[in-house]
Amino acid sequence: PKVEEAMRSSKVLDVTQFPQIRFQSKRVEGREEAGGGHKISLTGELSLHGVTKELKVPLEVTIDGRTLTAIGRLSLRHDWFGMKPVSAGGGTVKVANEIKIDFKIVAEEQ
Repeated sequence: PKVEEAMRSSKVLDVTQFPQIRFQSKRVEGREEAGGGHKISLTGELSLHGVTKELKVPLEVTIDGRTLTAIGRLSLRHDWFGMKPVSAGGGTVKVANEIKIDFKIVAEEQ
């Protein structure tokens, strides 16, 4: 709880001043793989903590009937967005500078 509280505070995410994290896609590039999957590179702008950075997000996309599934992994660093990794408990608990995000998006055609 102390680490989560510190992460939300003005020392790191400052959720009061910056309540949203936003990604705006700009470009999609890719190719179809054997077996029907697609390797996609999604380029866009990530806004976090008042800083906007352009990122490339690699995706594996499959389409099954009317359902599209995209799976990806992204690594960011606190310092890219002007934040410092937090520590708690007198320095006994430290958060790494790297932020790893694994995600799965499932979309169905209506």
